[in-house]
Amino acid sequence: MDNIFNALNNANVAARAAAELNGRNLYLELAVVTSNRDPTGNRRIKVTLASKPGLESDWVRRLQLSPSIDDPLPRVGQTVLVGAIQGNPHALICLGTVINSPNPALDKGDAALDSYQEIDGDVKTTIQGKSEIDIKQQSKTTTGDDFTIDCGRSIRLQNTAGAYLELNEAGFVVVGAASGQKWVLGGGADGAEWAWDANGAAIQIVNLADFTLNGQSAVTLGGLDSDGDTLVQRGY
Repeated sequence: MDNIFNALNNANVAARAAAELNGRNLYLELAVVTSNRDPTGNRRIKVTLASKPGLESDWVRRLQLSPSIDDPLPRVGQTVLVGAIQGNPHALICLGTVINSPNPALDKGDAALDSYQEIDGDVKTTIQGKSEIDIKQQSKTTTGDDFTIDCGRSIRLQNTAGAYLELNEAGFVVVGAASGQKWVLGGGADGAEWAWDANGAAIQIVNLADFTLNGQSAVTLGGLDSDGDTLVQRGY
């Protein structure tokens, strides 16, 4: 008799559980995106479920893997994977896009190791702390229009040989060589000074048509003056 009562009790528990789960979706489904223009700006999408073709869902929330990264929405026509929160068919959530014919993999050199992004709109990244990028090989940036770096203090570009270009926080520009020579543009107390530090090296200018100082051509050794005499002394 105990076995019979246990069986009846288990049957009642199962019946209540079945009634509780009646009408709930307990599995993931494939769906096709029909709209990604959420009028509220909450970046939701609408889909058509594979199990209900021709019927458009209500607005579906999207799962984000990080609270600080908001990736672009799936495009209309792309296939996504959706699930029902607590089995509620009216509380769908998009778990991500599915790689298939409507949404092929992006073209990469190495499908297993490379990362590739293709953004139809704009990209904005805000970093409250420091940012460091360590590139072991080459880096290339190509822009079809302007390229602007807006820095609150100094910008310094330097290679391993020691040559550098510096936009100083005081407002002047320094171009320096590893051997110690440098140009300083905009130095001095009023910022109107241009200093050329040759660091003991010779300065050579070749293939020069003319060289003027305040509108007057500078004389050179070996040149001729207006009387036809040869200049034999430095002009400074």
